[in-house]
This record gives sequence, structure tokens and C-alpha cells, in this order.
Amino acid sequence: MQVVDLNIAERQAAIEFTRWELAVINNALNEVCNGIPVVDLSAHVVGLRDRARALLRKAHRILETCSVDEVVVVFPRDELRVAREALDEVRKRISEWEFHARLGAELDEAGELRDQVRRAIDCIGRGRR
Repeated sequence: MQVVDLNIAERQAAIEFTRWELAVINNALNEVCNGIPVVDLSAHVVGLRDRARALLRKAHRILETCSVDEVVVVFPRDELRVAREALDEVRKRISEWEFHARLGAELDEAGELRDQVRRAIDCIGRGRR
């Protein structure tokens, strides 16, 4: 995952993802929206779930229509924050033994992807890559 272009005025970045990276983000969003039991959710996560639904549709649509191994996607900073929060929540709430089966990534790989998303958010905030 790498930032290939920034639009500071619009607070968004064009980011190159591999299909795997985008799929892991999609899976994390899906877990937040549909997989984590409601009784386990804090008020923060309930709010995240509401914001994650639109982003889940966007990520799913890209994965369904994209046939290449790498894709450039424009994400507003707010959507990147939702992706980062979703990756963070699943790392906290899904047991390590079942993590790969549900996310398609190991716990540490999802952590690295979360950190890359955070760095992209920081790039938008700083206005440079």
C-alpha cells in the first residue's frame, strides 16, 4: 500500500493497494458490520459500524469489478480513519486462533496494514507523502 497522490483541498489521497490489502480491509469492515456480536460492542464501535457500512459497499464493489493485482483507489481521510478503526477493532476482538480464517491475514499483518493506513492519514494531514 502506498500513497500515489494527494488532494489536500479535498482531504483525500489516491492510494495503490494490492487486492489482498483491499480484501483484508474489506474483511475487517465486514466483521465490524456483521461479524462481531452486538453485545460485545461499545458505543464507539456502534458508531463505527454505521460509518463502516458505506465503506464496506465501496470496497466490495472495487473488489468485485477489479481484475488486476493492484488498484489505485481515492479515499477521503474520513474513510481511511474508518478503515484504520475497523482494523484496530478486529485486532482487539477476534481471537488470534481464528483471525486468519476470518480476515485472510495474520494478526501482525493486519497490524502492519493498519499502520500503513495511519501513515496515509498522516500524509493527508501534513500535505505531503
